[in-house]
Amino acid sequence: MDPSLTKNRTPRVSGVALTGLDLALARFVGKPAEIFHACGIPISSIGQENCNVPLSAYVAFYETIQREFDARSFGAQFGTMTRPKNAGLLGYLAINAPTLSQALSDFQRYLPIILQGFAVDISSTSEDHCLLCFSLVKPQSEAAPQINEQGLGWLTNIIRTVLRRRRWRPIQLQLSHEQPTHKALLVRNFGENVHFNCPVNALVVKRTDLHQRNTFADPRLYRLLRHQAEQALSGAPMALKGMEWIEFNLQQLILLGTPTLASLAQQLNTSARKLQLSLKQENTNFSYLLDRARLHMARERLKHSDRSISEIALLLGYSETAAFSHAFKRQTGLTPRAFRQSERLIL
Repeated sequence: MDPSLTKNRTPRVSGVALTGLDLALARFVGKPAEIFHACGIPISSIGQENCNVPLSAYVAFYETIQREFDARSFGAQFGTMTRPKNAGLLGYLAINAPTLSQALSDFQRYLPIILQGFAVDISSTSEDHCLLCFSLVKPQSEAAPQINEQGLGWLTNIIRTVLRRRRWRPIQLQLSHEQPTHKALLVRNFGENVHFNCPVNALVVKRTDLHQRNTFADPRLYRLLRHQAEQALSGAPMALKGMEWIEFNLQQLILLGTPTLASLAQQLNTSARKLQLSLKQENTNFSYLLDRARLHMARERLKHSDRSISEIALLLGYSETAAFSHAFKRQTGLTPRAFRQSERLIL
């Protein structure tokens, strides 16, 4: 792993995450050397673990091919080509995970090792289905739609490899952007059930698929790869910088019973005013972060502990169990009890 990934607050993309980008560009657009040079991406960095580029250069690459060549389908095309092994350590970790659920959990945890500035979330939508979200954290770029399409294509190929089902398709593909002219390409890769103008960019998958065991996994190799991934992640402060660092501190304050804007600012060695301005620049606010942190903590305790729902409500700072249940259902569509039961179906 490139040491500069561990020292720079600016989101960066490892050369490993660029693997195959030059081949896809030559195949679908052309002029790879010219485009990479214009975006500040050295061709020599592609596929190299010890090289990285700013996320801004990666985004500029997609913006350039979209603006100069009107190649709005490039992300979806590249996504169909991307294989787990292209992701180096992350890919081999997924291939050797004991279940698809573990493979996706590892992908979510270790993605910052090679790709920063993206959000991955795994949540329940019902007793039968789960939602796998993958999105560029700051979607203001005109090229964000195809970047997200590429990421979801990559995620789909990881699932196909783990399940050993080359023709696997999600129950549904949800995209936050408007319907593009290349819808047929998306249908060909993801299936007929493609929806646009959705709240998230996500795959809807069967819970039974998540539970399926990977009979080709190598348990010993998986343990070694997991240890290597933990070492790489521990050397990457970017995984706990910016908003994630703020949310980490907020979770600690929730457990202490003092999750206020003032106490969070004090914890971060800043003023409440400066913290508010920083959150505004990230298009969020303290109330939203508090709700999200509580939801994350609630999910973890409902899944992995035997504490009663009333105890969890009290731990997270709710005055009444009913208030906790209402807030949880509003955000997930399930009551805490239903969520706990649905999660334990796959254990």
